[in-house]
Amino acid sequence: ARTLHEGFVYTRDSTHVGNSLILYYPDGLRNVQPTPGTIKYIFETERGVCFAVRYHLPLHSHLDPFRHYPHFPARLFSSALAEHLTIVMPEWVVSHFARWNFSPQHIVAVSLSQVCCVPS
Repeated sequence: ARTLHEGFVYTRDSTHVGNSLILYYPDGLRNVQPTPGTIKYIFETERGVCFAVRYHLPLHSHLDPFRHYPHFPARLFSSALAEHLTIVMPEWVVSHFARWNFSPQHIVAVSLSQVCCVPS
């Protein structure tokens, strides 16, 4: 129902929704934008702990209004989740995120990363 990885608690959504909301690099590819998803299951494999995640679908019909604010870690996504589960390794996770229901069809995902990049 829950696991601890590098000091952060991760849970499946049926245990604690807030700790199940993650931003992760799809397939561990760090050259793409992180994707918001919800942990449905946590399970053990020979490689260690893994998450089974349903991710929020990207928007194709709307421009993200947050694209103009590169230092504000928010992005607009569909409120719909993928039908299938995606396997995510804990090391692919960037951070938890806060989810705000922007409209019935859209959510805003705000990164809760503890890393701050402020230009001096």
